[in-house]
Amino acid sequence: MKRILLLIYVLISVTSYSQNHTISGYVKDKQTGEILIGANIFDKNSKKGTATNSFGFYSLTLKKDSIDLYYTYVGFQPENIIIYLSENTEITSELISSTELEKITVSAEQQKRQNEIGTIKISSETFNAVPSLGGEKDIFKVLQLMPGVQASDEGSSSMIVRGGSPDQNLILLDDVPLYYVNHLGGFLSVFNPYSIKNIKLLKGGFPAQYGGRLSSVIDIRTKDGNLKKTSGEIEIGLISEKISLEGPIIKDKISYIISARKGMLDLYTLALMPLVDINQKIGYNLFDTNIKFNFIISKKSRLSLSFYSGFDNVFLNFHEKNNNYQSQYISRTKWGNTLTSLRWSNQYSEKLFGNITLSASNYKYLSSIESEIISQDSSSSDIKTQKNKDVFYSQITDFTLRTDYDYNLNNFYSIKFGTNAIYHTFDPGVISEKTNSNTENIDTTYSSYNLNTEEIAVYIDNFFKIGNTIFLNAGLRSSFYFVEKKNYKSFEPRFSLNYKVTNRINVKTSFAKTKQYLHLLSNNGTGTPADMWLPATKQIPPQEAWQVTFGFFSVLTKNNIEFSTEAFYKELKNLVEIKEGQSLLWSTEDWQTKTDSEGIGKVYGVEFLLQKTTGKFTGWIAYTLSKNTRQFTNQNLGRVYPYTYDRTHDFSIVGMYKLSKKISFSANWIYMTGKAITFAHGRYYVLDNYSVDGGVLTNVFEDFLIYTKKNDYRMPPLHHLDISVNFEKQKKHGIRTWNLSVYNVYNRKNAYLYYYDGIMEDGERKIVLKKVTLFPIIPSISYSFKF
Repeated sequence: MKRILLLIYVLISVTSYSQNHTISGYVKDKQTGEILIGANIFDKNSKKGTATNSFGFYSLTLKKDSIDLYYTYVGFQPENIIIYLSENTEITSELISSTELEKITVSAEQQKRQNEIGTIKISSETFNAVPSLGGEKDIFKVLQLMPGVQASDEGSSSMIVRGGSPDQNLILLDDVPLYYVNHLGGFLSVFNPYSIKNIKLLKGGFPAQYGGRLSSVIDIRTKDGNLKKTSGEIEIGLISEKISLEGPIIKDKISYIISARKGMLDLYTLALMPLVDINQKIGYNLFDTNIKFNFIISKKSRLSLSFYSGFDNVFLNFHEKNNNYQSQYISRTKWGNTLTSLRWSNQYSEKLFGNITLSASNYKYLSSIESEIISQDSSSSDIKTQKNKDVFYSQITDFTLRTDYDYNLNNFYSIKFGTNAIYHTFDPGVISEKTNSNTENIDTTYSSYNLNTEEIAVYIDNFFKIGNTIFLNAGLRSSFYFVEKKNYKSFEPRFSLNYKVTNRINVKTSFAKTKQYLHLLSNNGTGTPADMWLPATKQIPPQEAWQVTFGFFSVLTKNNIEFSTEAFYKELKNLVEIKEGQSLLWSTEDWQTKTDSEGIGKVYGVEFLLQKTTGKFTGWIAYTLSKNTRQFTNQNLGRVYPYTYDRTHDFSIVGMYKLSKKISFSANWIYMTGKAITFAHGRYYVLDNYSVDGGVLTNVFEDFLIYTKKNDYRMPPLHHLDISVNFEKQKKHGIRTWNLSVYNVYNRKNAYLYYYDGIMEDGERKIVLKKVTLFPIIPSISYSFKF
């Protein structure tokens, strides 16, 4: 620590006594006014540069001299500004969109990838091009094609990052955490691609500004809205229809963007069900909307107001009627997120930038069953009516205040610091039962105890640049968690180091300690909206992890083919799972009595990525070799066992080819080791004789399966090929695009789950294992128009 303080002192002294001046400002899209995140600013004379932060701001300190600045961003024409720097200067660069990539732009982007460890960034062009299930563009599906990231199940948007569970991913929408972020029970993420500007995934080497989860950070930034003119996009596909509209309320002062998506499945089910069963209706609605207003208060200050709402609603309606009897049965399951946030961003000086975010969010799961029975006594003609309604719901509500500040002292040292305070309210399970009939009225509510918790964190990140070869980040995050009069404390050091061996080769390493005060308990192990978010308590401590990573990056050829590899080792403790045979659904018992806690986990592996980022043909090859284990005292006789998502091999190939301005192709192929699964090792049955119909004995057999080791079998390997083609055409008022795609081209029957079933064969009852496959070959088509 003394050495670090001495280094900071020296850097400050050097800055104070030299004739340095600071250039600061913003980089924007000239056509829309959108800020550009991660744009590069480089002085050709001094060979020094920087990049814009998440709000488009940059600060670069240089000596008093003539400077030759280049502003670059992928997909935009570079801008060159030559000035003599004699005082602090503000320059806002507005770049023009272009399909041609300049050499200097490509080099700057490569440099950022060289310096970062455990980080993946996906452009909107990439996630729009990659083929997906049902033709639905999904950012999570694209991230799953990268090394160290995998889907929990085929077709699922839930992500397993370096062996962690889905709840260990911190998913931020404009700095606000979201919880269950999937539609269709996990097959489609809730993020409308039309509203997204920037996506970044961190698998390791987490800066101290991020906390509260163990395995990854998915940082999603939404568009601010076009400040220049009204524009939009619509799309109609087989699964959903989307629309986005953005534009200025007051040009260059106030903008808005509204994006919405609605599912199409209810149209199919409501139309087809009468052909199957006239007495039954099944529907599935999904809907999400993003609304954002952006207020430019001054050149240095802006305010943004955001709103997000998304939900799924599944319902079943069954009715039956005859002469003296009629009944109706309605079942509904609904889940979704609601979020509101207000952010103030301000440039305090040429070196200091900050923002304050206030937000409120809610995630709720609700299941209800309603029935109505009307019957008539044939002898008395009396009509009897009985109505029943049972409701179960669980929810988590957060109120958050967050502050973040960037201070750029000079080109050798910068600092990022801030605070985060969250007030959680947990409703683990509430049951409401109502019965109304001719003879009784019952209205009862049961509830497991609710919990309010507070989570407070402060952090500091120190970024050092030593010469042009060493880049160092040393940070510390300290958090405090208050629950049931107990206080948990955490000190989480963060460290990353990058050494530039040559202009083409980098080696790097990182260490991070993390803590998580939330647990996600799965009711069936497949990851569904019925899974419950629950807090750390006096009895159930928070989860903890530490991870170390070593990496290598190299530019192999002049054609900008890049190769990188990272090896990682991670240990986790205080993991929680539901006890075998237990469930939290429709239960008001104390959930803590139904869990096994203080589990430990170990994950280690090596990742490889070979990618081409420029030219008509782009794409990548990703491979991960890993081992993932868990251990609980009360499970598997206390022995170590493979985690459900332990996949030894994870391999993917992605290719995109632009044949012309009008036609482009893309394809991806994935291969993964099958999930670890528990199968029965034996069977026994109990013979039960009982008397029916005047004393005739009937034999009844009750089967019991014998299980020994947990997860000692493997599902078959999962693999499939997906292809897609886009046909674009410039029309009078915009660009029209037809997309044709095929999921699982060779119709691989991948196993989704297995179950046991009893059958009679040759007069003997047998237990057989059956496989369920969900996704055969699926062709799809969609139409979009951008104006």
